[in-house]
Amino acid sequence: MNASTQQHSEVLTLDILPYIFGHVSSTADLYNLCLASRSASHYALNRLYDGTLFAQPMADAQAKPNRRYAKALQAVIRYPHLASRVRSYIVPHMPQPHERFDELWSESFSACHNITEFHWRSTSAVPPAVLSGLSEKPRLRSLTIPGDELSIPSKVDAVTKLPNLEQLSLLAPDRAFRHVFAKWMNSMNETLTRLHVESAEWLDDSILSVIRLPNLVRLTLHDCPALSAAGVLPLLRSASKIQTLYLGLSGVKLSELARPDDHGPRPTFNHLQKVFVNWEKSLAFWLHLQSLLEASPIETFHIIRASAVAKPRRSANDANVNQQNGPPTMLAPIPNMQQNVAQNANVGGNAPQGAPAVNGALATRPANLPPVLVLLTSIVETLTPYRISFALPPPRRETPLIDDSFIHRFVSLHATTLKKFWVVGLRCSEEAVFDMCSKCEQLERVKAEDVDEFPMIRRPTLARDMASRKSLWSWWRDRNAGADRPLWAPPPRD
Repeated sequence: MNASTQQHSEVLTLDILPYIFGHVSSTADLYNLCLASRSASHYALNRLYDGTLFAQPMADAQAKPNRRYAKALQAVIRYPHLASRVRSYIVPHMPQPHERFDELWSESFSACHNITEFHWRSTSAVPPAVLSGLSEKPRLRSLTIPGDELSIPSKVDAVTKLPNLEQLSLLAPDRAFRHVFAKWMNSMNETLTRLHVESAEWLDDSILSVIRLPNLVRLTLHDCPALSAAGVLPLLRSASKIQTLYLGLSGVKLSELARPDDHGPRPTFNHLQKVFVNWEKSLAFWLHLQSLLEASPIETFHIIRASAVAKPRRSANDANVNQQNGPPTMLAPIPNMQQNVAQNANVGGNAPQGAPAVNGALATRPANLPPVLVLLTSIVETLTPYRISFALPPPRRETPLIDDSFIHRFVSLHATTLKKFWVVGLRCSEEAVFDMCSKCEQLERVKAEDVDEFPMIRRPTLARDMASRKSLWSWWRDRNAGADRPLWAPPPRD
Protein backbone atom coordinates (compact mmCIF):
# COMPACT_ATOMS: atom_id res chain seq x y z
CA MET A 1 0.00 0.00 0.00
CA ASN A 2 1.57 3.29 -1.06
CA ALA A 3 1.36 6.57 0.80
CA SER A 4 -1.48 8.02 -1.27
CA THR A 5 -3.63 4.93 -0.82
CA GLN A 6 -2.97 4.87 2.89
CA GLN A 7 -3.84 8.54 3.16
CA HIS A 8 -7.16 8.07 1.36
CA SER A 9 -8.00 5.00 3.42
CA GLU A 10 -7.63 7.03 6.58
CA VAL A 11 -9.92 9.78 5.27
CA LEU A 12 -12.64 7.48 3.87
CA THR A 13 -14.30 6.16 7.04
CA LEU A 14 -17.46 4.15 7.58
CA ASP A 15 -19.34 7.33 8.43
CA ILE A 16 -19.61 8.15 4.75
CA LEU A 17 -21.35 4.86 3.85
CA PRO A 18 -24.84 6.00 4.92
CA TYR A 19 -24.38 9.06 2.72
CA ILE A 20 -23.38 6.90 -0.25
CA PHE A 21 -26.24 4.44 0.21
CA GLY A 22 -28.62 7.34 0.65
CA HIS A 23 -28.16 8.21 -3.03
CA VAL A 24 -29.06 4.71 -4.28
CA SER A 25 -32.66 4.87 -5.49
CA SER A 26 -32.97 1.72 -7.60
CA THR A 27 -34.70 -1.14 -5.82
CA ALA A 28 -32.80 -3.68 -7.92
CA ASP A 29 -29.44 -2.16 -6.92
CA LEU A 30 -30.41 -2.22 -3.26
CA TYR A 31 -31.37 -5.88 -3.54
CA ASN A 32 -27.97 -6.69 -5.07
CA LEU A 33 -26.13 -4.69 -2.40
CA CYS A 34 -27.89 -6.72 0.27
CA LEU A 35 -26.12 -9.79 -1.13
CA ALA A 36 -22.68 -8.16 -1.45
CA SER A 37 -21.46 -8.27 2.15
CA ARG A 38 -22.71 -8.08 5.70
CA SER A 39 -21.82 -4.42 6.16
CA ALA A 40 -23.33 -3.46 2.80
CA SER A 41 -26.44 -5.45 3.65
CA HIS A 42 -26.88 -3.44 6.85
CA TYR A 43 -26.94 -0.08 5.06
CA ALA A 44 -28.82 -1.37 2.01
CA LEU A 45 -31.59 -2.87 4.13
CA ASN A 46 -32.08 0.37 5.99
CA ARG A 47 -32.25 2.23 2.71
CA LEU A 48 -34.53 -0.38 1.14
CA TYR A 49 -37.11 -0.15 3.89
CA ASP A 50 -36.65 3.53 4.61
CA GLY A 51 -39.95 5.15 3.70
CA THR A 52 -41.66 2.48 1.64
CA LEU A 53 -42.45 -1.18 1.23
CA PHE A 54 -42.99 -1.61 -2.47
CA ALA A 55 -42.98 -4.32 -5.11
CA GLN A 56 -40.09 -6.21 -6.61
CA PRO A 57 -38.18 -4.88 -9.66
CA MET A 58 -39.79 -5.18 -13.06
CA ALA A 59 -37.43 -7.97 -14.15
CA ASP A 60 -38.46 -10.06 -11.16
CA ALA A 61 -42.13 -9.30 -11.77
CA GLN A 62 -41.92 -11.32 -14.99
CA ALA A 63 -39.60 -14.12 -13.88
CA LYS A 64 -40.18 -14.51 -10.13
CA PRO A 65 -43.19 -12.36 -9.26
CA ASN A 66 -43.65 -13.51 -5.68
CA ARG A 67 -40.36 -14.73 -4.27
CA ARG A 68 -38.55 -11.51 -3.44
CA TYR A 69 -41.71 -9.76 -2.35
CA ALA A 70 -42.41 -12.59 0.10
CA LYS A 71 -38.88 -12.27 1.47
CA ALA A 72 -39.40 -8.55 1.95
CA LEU A 73 -42.56 -9.19 3.95
CA GLN A 74 -40.81 -11.84 6.03
CA ALA A 75 -37.98 -9.42 6.78
CA VAL A 76 -40.46 -6.87 8.09
CA ILE A 77 -42.00 -9.50 10.34
CA ARG A 78 -38.65 -10.75 11.62
CA TYR A 79 -36.80 -7.47 12.15
CA PRO A 80 -38.72 -4.76 14.07
CA HIS A 81 -36.11 -2.10 13.28
CA LEU A 82 -36.90 -2.52 9.57
CA ALA A 83 -40.64 -2.43 10.20
CA SER A 84 -40.24 0.85 12.05
CA ARG A 85 -38.79 2.43 8.89
CA VAL A 86 -41.75 1.56 6.66
CA ARG A 87 -43.94 4.56 5.89
CA SER A 88 -45.82 3.49 2.75
CA TYR A 89 -47.40 0.04 2.74
CA ILE A 90 -48.15 -0.65 -0.92
CA VAL A 91 -49.47 -4.02 -2.04
CA PRO A 92 -48.58 -4.38 -5.73
CA HIS A 93 -50.48 -6.10 -8.48
CA MET A 94 -49.26 -9.69 -8.82
CA PRO A 95 -50.41 -12.14 -11.51
CA GLN A 96 -50.97 -15.14 -9.22
CA PRO A 97 -50.47 -14.39 -5.53
CA HIS A 98 -50.11 -17.44 -3.31
CA GLU A 99 -52.57 -18.14 -0.53
CA ARG A 100 -49.86 -17.71 2.08
CA PHE A 101 -49.66 -14.01 1.22
CA ASP A 102 -52.80 -13.36 3.27
CA GLU A 103 -50.91 -14.38 6.39
CA LEU A 104 -47.79 -12.46 5.36
CA TRP A 105 -49.80 -9.32 4.65
CA SER A 106 -51.61 -9.51 7.97
CA GLU A 107 -48.47 -10.08 10.06
CA SER A 108 -46.32 -7.54 8.25
CA PHE A 109 -49.05 -4.88 8.35
CA SER A 110 -49.49 -5.29 12.10
CA ALA A 111 -45.71 -4.99 12.54
CA CYS A 112 -45.54 -1.62 10.73
CA HIS A 113 -46.71 0.89 13.33
CA ASN A 114 -45.49 4.06 11.61
CA ILE A 115 -47.11 3.80 8.18
CA THR A 116 -48.63 6.94 6.73
CA GLU A 117 -49.83 5.52 3.38
CA PHE A 118 -51.75 2.35 2.55
CA HIS A 119 -52.36 1.51 -1.11
CA TRP A 120 -53.94 -1.79 -2.13
CA ARG A 121 -53.40 -2.47 -5.84
CA SER A 122 -53.65 -6.24 -5.87
CA THR A 123 -56.60 -8.14 -7.31
CA SER A 124 -56.71 -10.30 -4.19
CA ALA A 125 -59.13 -9.48 -1.40
CA VAL A 126 -57.85 -7.43 1.50
CA PRO A 127 -57.41 -9.70 4.55
CA PRO A 128 -59.88 -8.87 7.35
CA ALA A 129 -57.01 -8.37 9.79
CA VAL A 130 -55.57 -5.66 7.53
CA LEU A 131 -58.87 -3.81 7.19
CA SER A 132 -59.56 -3.92 10.91
CA GLY A 133 -56.00 -2.79 11.61
CA LEU A 134 -56.36 0.42 9.60
CA SER A 135 -57.96 2.19 12.54
CA GLU A 136 -54.98 1.20 14.71
CA LYS A 137 -52.56 3.26 12.59
CA PRO A 138 -52.74 6.76 14.07
CA ARG A 139 -50.35 8.21 11.47
CA LEU A 140 -52.26 6.95 8.43
CA ARG A 141 -52.91 9.87 6.08
CA SER A 142 -53.29 8.34 2.59
CA LEU A 143 -55.58 5.48 1.56
CA THR A 144 -56.20 3.74 -1.78
CA ILE A 145 -58.60 0.83 -1.76
CA PRO A 146 -60.65 -0.93 -4.48
CA GLY A 147 -64.40 -0.65 -4.36
CA ASP A 148 -65.20 -4.34 -4.06
CA GLU A 149 -63.66 -4.28 -0.60
CA LEU A 150 -66.43 -1.94 0.56
CA SER A 151 -69.39 -4.16 -0.26
CA ILE A 152 -69.83 -5.49 3.30
CA PRO A 153 -71.08 -3.10 6.02
CA SER A 154 -68.43 -4.27 8.48
CA LYS A 155 -65.66 -3.36 6.02
CA VAL A 156 -67.29 0.00 5.34
CA ASP A 157 -67.32 0.74 9.06
CA ALA A 158 -63.64 -0.18 9.34
CA VAL A 159 -62.73 2.31 6.61
CA THR A 160 -64.95 5.15 7.79
CA LYS A 161 -63.29 5.11 11.22
CA LEU A 162 -60.32 6.92 9.69
CA PRO A 163 -61.09 10.58 10.39
CA ASN A 164 -57.69 12.17 9.73
CA LEU A 165 -57.04 11.16 6.13
CA GLU A 166 -55.41 13.68 3.82
CA GLN A 167 -55.55 11.63 0.60
CA LEU A 168 -58.33 9.22 -0.38
CA SER A 169 -58.74 7.16 -3.56
CA LEU A 170 -61.85 5.03 -4.05
CA LEU A 171 -61.78 2.83 -7.15
CA ALA A 172 -65.25 1.63 -8.16
CA PRO A 173 -66.76 1.77 -4.65
CA ASP A 174 -69.77 -0.42 -3.94
CA ARG A 175 -73.30 0.92 -3.47
CA ALA A 176 -73.10 -0.03 0.22
CA PHE A 177 -70.83 2.98 0.61
CA ARG A 178 -73.55 5.39 -0.55
CA HIS A 179 -75.22 6.07 2.81
CA VAL A 180 -72.04 6.98 4.69
CA PHE A 181 -70.00 8.75 2.00
CA ALA A 182 -71.23 12.32 2.56
CA LYS A 183 -71.04 12.07 6.35
CA TRP A 184 -67.52 10.65 6.20
CA MET A 185 -66.32 13.33 3.78
CA ASN A 186 -67.68 16.14 5.94
CA SER A 187 -66.00 14.64 9.01
CA MET A 188 -62.65 15.10 7.21
CA ASN A 189 -63.36 18.58 5.84
CA GLU A 190 -60.42 20.06 7.74
CA THR A 191 -57.83 17.41 6.81
CA LEU A 192 -58.73 15.96 3.38
CA THR A 193 -56.63 17.57 0.63
CA ARG A 194 -56.84 15.01 -2.21
CA LEU A 195 -59.92 13.11 -3.33
CA HIS A 196 -60.08 10.57 -6.17
CA VAL A 197 -63.37 8.82 -6.94
CA GLU A 198 -63.59 6.60 -10.01
CA SER A 199 -66.42 4.49 -11.48
CA ALA A 200 -68.98 5.29 -8.77
CA GLU A 201 -72.36 4.76 -10.41
CA TRP A 202 -74.24 5.52 -7.19
CA LEU A 203 -72.61 8.95 -6.65
CA ASP A 204 -75.24 11.52 -7.61
CA ASP A 205 -75.96 15.21 -7.05
CA SER A 206 -77.84 14.69 -3.79
CA ILE A 207 -74.70 13.22 -2.18
CA LEU A 208 -71.98 15.42 -3.67
CA SER A 209 -73.83 18.72 -3.26
CA VAL A 210 -73.79 18.49 0.57
CA ILE A 211 -70.02 17.85 0.80
CA ARG A 212 -67.78 20.76 1.74
CA LEU A 213 -64.00 20.37 1.53
CA PRO A 214 -62.39 23.81 1.96
CA ASN A 215 -58.79 22.49 2.09
CA LEU A 216 -59.03 20.36 -1.05
CA VAL A 217 -56.08 20.86 -3.42
CA ARG A 218 -56.62 17.95 -5.83
CA LEU A 219 -59.96 16.63 -7.11
CA THR A 220 -60.51 13.77 -9.55
CA LEU A 221 -64.01 12.64 -10.50
CA HIS A 222 -64.03 10.11 -13.31
CA ASP A 223 -66.75 7.93 -14.81
CA CYS A 224 -69.59 8.89 -12.46
CA PRO A 225 -72.58 8.98 -14.85
CA ALA A 226 -75.14 10.18 -12.29
CA LEU A 227 -73.32 13.45 -11.58
CA SER A 228 -74.23 16.77 -13.17
CA ALA A 229 -73.18 20.37 -12.71
CA ALA A 230 -75.74 20.82 -9.92
CA GLY A 231 -73.74 18.44 -7.72
CA VAL A 232 -70.23 19.47 -8.75
CA LEU A 233 -70.67 23.25 -8.44
CA PRO A 234 -71.22 23.38 -4.64
CA LEU A 235 -68.10 21.29 -4.05
CA LEU A 236 -66.00 23.46 -6.37
CA ARG A 237 -67.23 26.65 -4.70
CA SER A 238 -66.10 25.36 -1.30
CA ALA A 239 -62.69 24.21 -2.62
CA SER A 240 -61.10 27.61 -3.13
CA LYS A 241 -57.55 26.23 -2.69
CA ILE A 242 -57.77 23.61 -5.43
CA GLN A 243 -54.61 23.22 -7.52
CA THR A 244 -55.33 20.13 -9.67
CA LEU A 245 -58.70 19.47 -11.27
CA TYR A 246 -59.73 16.50 -13.42
CA LEU A 247 -63.39 16.08 -14.32
CA GLY A 248 -63.99 13.08 -16.56
CA LEU A 249 -67.77 13.29 -16.32
CA SER A 250 -70.10 12.84 -19.26
CA GLY A 251 -72.96 14.67 -17.53
CA VAL A 252 -71.04 17.86 -16.72
CA LYS A 253 -70.48 20.50 -19.38
CA LEU A 254 -67.91 23.23 -19.05
CA SER A 255 -70.44 25.90 -20.00
CA GLU A 256 -72.47 24.99 -16.90
CA LEU A 257 -69.44 25.48 -14.64
CA ALA A 258 -68.36 28.78 -16.19
CA ARG A 259 -71.53 30.72 -15.43
CA PRO A 260 -73.39 31.49 -12.19
CA ASP A 261 -76.58 29.70 -11.24
CA ASP A 262 -79.42 30.22 -8.77
CA HIS A 263 -77.36 28.95 -5.83
CA GLY A 264 -74.30 31.16 -6.19
CA PRO A 265 -71.59 32.56 -8.46
CA ARG A 266 -69.31 30.52 -10.64
CA PRO A 267 -66.30 28.92 -8.90
CA THR A 268 -63.02 30.83 -8.93
CA PHE A 269 -59.71 29.04 -9.33
CA ASN A 270 -57.03 31.40 -8.12
CA HIS A 271 -54.61 28.57 -7.29
CA LEU A 272 -55.33 26.11 -10.11
CA GLN A 273 -52.08 24.81 -11.63
CA LYS A 274 -53.07 21.59 -13.41
CA VAL A 275 -56.30 21.12 -15.31
CA PHE A 276 -57.61 18.19 -17.37
CA VAL A 277 -60.70 18.95 -19.48
CA ASN A 278 -62.77 17.09 -22.06
CA TRP A 279 -63.42 18.80 -25.36
CA GLU A 280 -67.03 19.67 -26.14
CA LYS A 281 -68.50 20.20 -29.57
CA SER A 282 -69.79 23.69 -28.98
CA LEU A 283 -69.07 27.08 -30.51
CA ALA A 284 -68.82 28.73 -27.09
CA PHE A 285 -66.62 26.02 -25.54
CA TRP A 286 -63.36 27.93 -25.93
CA LEU A 287 -64.88 31.13 -24.54
CA HIS A 288 -66.18 29.34 -21.45
CA LEU A 289 -62.85 27.57 -20.93
CA GLN A 290 -60.95 30.82 -21.26
CA SER A 291 -63.18 32.65 -18.76
CA LEU A 292 -62.92 29.78 -16.28
CA LEU A 293 -59.10 29.69 -16.32
CA GLU A 294 -58.22 33.34 -16.78
CA ALA A 295 -57.33 33.90 -13.09
CA SER A 296 -55.41 30.62 -12.65
CA PRO A 297 -51.61 30.17 -12.71
CA ILE A 298 -51.81 27.20 -15.09
CA GLU A 299 -48.70 25.02 -15.33
CA THR A 300 -50.17 21.88 -16.96
CA PHE A 301 -53.00 22.02 -19.49
CA HIS A 302 -54.41 18.75 -20.79
CA ILE A 303 -57.35 18.67 -23.19
CA ILE A 304 -58.76 15.45 -24.58
CA ARG A 305 -61.41 14.50 -27.10
CA ALA A 306 -63.08 11.45 -25.58
CA SER A 307 -64.31 10.04 -28.89
CA ALA A 308 -60.73 9.94 -30.17
CA VAL A 309 -59.59 7.78 -27.26
CA ALA A 310 -62.40 5.22 -27.34
CA LYS A 311 -61.82 3.16 -30.45
CA PRO A 312 -65.02 2.19 -32.28
CA ARG A 313 -65.90 -1.47 -32.40
CA ARG A 314 -65.56 -3.08 -35.77
CA SER A 315 -68.19 -5.51 -36.93
CA ALA A 316 -67.46 -8.88 -38.44
CA ASN A 317 -68.59 -7.68 -41.88
CA ASP A 318 -66.18 -4.75 -41.77
CA ALA A 319 -63.36 -7.06 -40.80
CA ASN A 320 -64.11 -9.37 -43.72
CA VAL A 321 -64.38 -6.61 -46.30
CA ASN A 322 -61.41 -4.51 -45.25
CA GLN A 323 -58.81 -6.40 -43.27
CA GLN A 324 -56.31 -4.34 -41.37
CA ASN A 325 -53.19 -5.80 -42.92
CA GLY A 326 -54.62 -7.25 -46.11
CA PRO A 327 -54.48 -5.95 -49.71
CA PRO A 328 -57.05 -3.37 -50.83
CA THR A 329 -58.76 -5.82 -53.22
CA MET A 330 -61.08 -8.77 -52.84
CA LEU A 331 -61.87 -11.58 -55.26
CA ALA A 332 -65.51 -12.67 -55.22
CA PRO A 333 -66.67 -15.74 -57.18
CA ILE A 334 -69.78 -15.37 -59.31
CA PRO A 335 -71.32 -18.77 -60.14
CA ASN A 336 -73.89 -17.47 -62.60
CA MET A 337 -72.34 -14.61 -64.55
CA GLN A 338 -75.36 -13.88 -66.77
CA GLN A 339 -77.74 -13.64 -63.81
CA ASN A 340 -75.47 -11.17 -62.02
CA VAL A 341 -74.99 -9.01 -65.11
CA ALA A 342 -78.77 -8.77 -65.41
CA GLN A 343 -79.01 -7.78 -61.76
CA ASN A 344 -76.32 -5.15 -62.28
CA ALA A 345 -78.37 -3.51 -64.98
CA ASN A 346 -81.18 -2.93 -62.46
CA VAL A 347 -79.03 -1.56 -59.65
CA GLY A 348 -79.95 2.11 -59.26
CA GLY A 349 -81.79 1.98 -62.61
CA ASN A 350 -78.87 3.39 -64.58
CA ALA A 351 -75.96 1.03 -64.07
CA PRO A 352 -73.42 1.03 -66.90
CA GLN A 353 -73.19 -2.08 -68.98
CA GLY A 354 -70.26 -4.32 -68.25
CA ALA A 355 -69.72 -2.84 -64.80
CA PRO A 356 -67.92 -5.25 -62.51
CA ALA A 357 -70.14 -6.75 -59.83
CA VAL A 358 -69.80 -8.70 -56.63
CA ASN A 359 -72.80 -10.82 -55.62
CA GLY A 360 -75.29 -8.66 -57.47
CA ALA A 361 -73.93 -5.30 -56.28
CA LEU A 362 -71.86 -2.79 -58.15
CA ALA A 363 -68.17 -3.15 -57.44
CA THR A 364 -66.10 -0.12 -56.58
CA ARG A 365 -63.35 0.82 -58.99
CA PRO A 366 -61.39 3.99 -58.30
CA ALA A 367 -61.12 6.49 -61.13
CA ASN A 368 -57.38 6.95 -60.62
CA LEU A 369 -56.55 3.25 -60.83
CA PRO A 370 -53.04 2.62 -62.24
CA PRO A 371 -52.98 1.30 -65.85
CA VAL A 372 -51.26 -1.92 -64.78
CA LEU A 373 -54.10 -2.77 -62.39
CA VAL A 374 -56.67 -1.88 -65.06
CA LEU A 375 -55.02 -4.33 -67.47
CA LEU A 376 -54.78 -7.09 -64.86
CA THR A 377 -58.39 -6.53 -63.85
CA SER A 378 -59.59 -6.85 -67.45
CA ILE A 379 -57.60 -10.07 -67.98
CA VAL A 380 -58.96 -11.67 -64.81
CA GLU A 381 -62.56 -10.69 -65.55
CA THR A 382 -62.29 -11.96 -69.14
CA LEU A 383 -60.67 -15.33 -68.51
CA THR A 384 -62.26 -16.26 -65.16
CA PRO A 385 -65.75 -16.14 -63.62
CA TYR A 386 -64.54 -13.56 -61.10
CA ARG A 387 -65.05 -9.87 -60.67
CA ILE A 388 -62.58 -7.71 -58.76
CA SER A 389 -63.87 -5.24 -56.20
CA PHE A 390 -61.71 -2.61 -54.56
CA ALA A 391 -62.57 -2.14 -50.89
CA LEU A 392 -61.97 1.55 -50.36
CA PRO A 393 -61.22 2.78 -46.84
CA PRO A 394 -63.91 4.93 -45.24
CA PRO A 395 -63.45 8.68 -45.57
CA ARG A 396 -61.35 10.08 -42.76
CA ARG A 397 -63.13 12.44 -40.46
CA GLU A 398 -61.60 15.82 -39.99
CA THR A 399 -59.96 16.18 -36.60
CA PRO A 400 -61.29 19.26 -34.77
CA LEU A 401 -58.95 22.23 -34.67
CA ILE A 402 -58.24 24.16 -31.50
CA ASP A 403 -59.23 27.78 -31.95
CA ASP A 404 -56.11 29.88 -32.57
CA SER A 405 -57.59 32.84 -30.71
CA PHE A 406 -57.96 30.67 -27.60
CA ILE A 407 -54.31 29.58 -27.74
CA HIS A 408 -53.09 33.14 -28.27
CA ARG A 409 -55.19 34.39 -25.36
CA PHE A 410 -54.18 31.39 -23.23
CA VAL A 411 -50.51 32.04 -23.93
CA SER A 412 -50.82 35.73 -23.10
CA LEU A 413 -52.39 34.88 -19.72
CA HIS A 414 -50.13 31.97 -18.71
CA ALA A 415 -46.86 32.63 -20.53
CA THR A 416 -44.89 32.90 -17.28
CA THR A 417 -46.26 29.69 -15.70
CA LEU A 418 -47.10 27.20 -18.48
CA LYS A 419 -44.85 24.12 -18.45
CA LYS A 420 -46.82 21.35 -20.17
CA PHE A 421 -49.39 21.51 -22.95
CA TRP A 422 -51.01 18.18 -23.86
CA VAL A 423 -53.45 17.57 -26.70
CA VAL A 424 -55.27 14.29 -27.36
CA GLY A 425 -57.52 13.91 -30.40
CA LEU A 426 -57.35 17.57 -31.48
CA ARG A 427 -55.22 19.61 -33.87
CA CYS A 428 -53.20 22.76 -33.35
CA SER A 429 -52.07 25.06 -36.10
CA GLU A 430 -48.36 25.58 -36.57
CA GLU A 431 -48.76 29.30 -35.98
CA ALA A 432 -50.37 28.69 -32.58
CA VAL A 433 -47.67 26.24 -31.49
CA PHE A 434 -45.03 28.60 -32.82
CA ASP A 435 -46.46 31.41 -30.72
CA MET A 436 -46.68 29.21 -27.61
CA CYS A 437 -43.13 27.88 -27.79
CA SER A 438 -41.64 31.30 -28.41
CA LYS A 439 -43.43 33.12 -25.59
CA CYS A 440 -43.70 30.53 -22.77
CA GLU A 441 -40.28 30.63 -21.15
CA GLN A 442 -41.02 27.81 -18.68
CA LEU A 443 -42.41 25.42 -21.30
CA GLU A 444 -41.00 21.91 -20.90
CA ARG A 445 -43.19 19.67 -23.02
CA VAL A 446 -45.68 19.89 -25.85
CA LYS A 447 -47.30 16.52 -26.35
CA ALA A 448 -49.89 15.27 -28.81
CA GLU A 449 -51.22 11.76 -29.17
CA ASP A 450 -52.34 12.24 -32.78
CA VAL A 451 -48.91 12.91 -34.27
CA ASP A 452 -50.18 12.91 -37.85
CA GLU A 453 -52.36 15.91 -37.08
CA PHE A 454 -49.70 17.74 -35.06
CA PRO A 455 -46.84 18.58 -37.43
CA MET A 456 -44.53 20.17 -34.85
CA ILE A 457 -44.32 17.09 -32.64
CA ARG A 458 -42.99 14.96 -35.50
CA ARG A 459 -39.69 16.80 -35.45
CA PRO A 460 -37.38 14.56 -33.41
CA THR A 461 -35.15 17.39 -32.30
CA LEU A 462 -38.08 19.29 -30.78
CA ALA A 463 -38.52 16.81 -27.94
CA ARG A 464 -34.75 16.51 -27.53
CA ASP A 465 -34.23 20.26 -27.40
CA MET A 466 -37.10 20.91 -25.01
CA ALA A 467 -34.79 20.10 -22.11
CA SER A 468 -32.49 22.94 -23.20
CA ARG A 469 -35.20 25.01 -24.82
CA LYS A 470 -34.12 28.22 -23.12
CA SER A 471 -31.05 28.51 -25.32
CA LEU A 472 -32.97 27.25 -28.34
CA TRP A 473 -35.75 29.81 -28.18
CA SER A 474 -33.50 32.68 -27.10
CA TRP A 475 -31.29 31.87 -30.06
CA TRP A 476 -34.32 31.96 -32.34
CA ARG A 477 -35.59 35.27 -30.95
CA ASP A 478 -32.19 36.96 -31.13
CA ARG A 479 -31.39 35.93 -34.68
CA ASN A 480 -34.93 35.85 -36.06
CA ALA A 481 -34.06 32.62 -37.81
CA GLY A 482 -37.62 31.42 -38.19
CA ALA A 483 -37.88 32.85 -41.69
CA ASP A 484 -34.96 31.12 -43.37
CA ARG A 485 -34.56 27.89 -41.38
CA PRO A 486 -36.93 25.56 -39.49
CA LEU A 487 -37.87 26.41 -35.95
CA TRP A 488 -36.99 22.91 -34.74
CA ALA A 489 -33.39 23.08 -36.02
CA PRO A 490 -30.75 23.10 -33.27
CA PRO A 491 -28.83 26.35 -32.77
CA PRO A 492 -25.51 26.62 -34.60
CA ARG A 493 -22.39 25.90 -32.63
CA ASP A 494 -19.89 28.71 -32.19
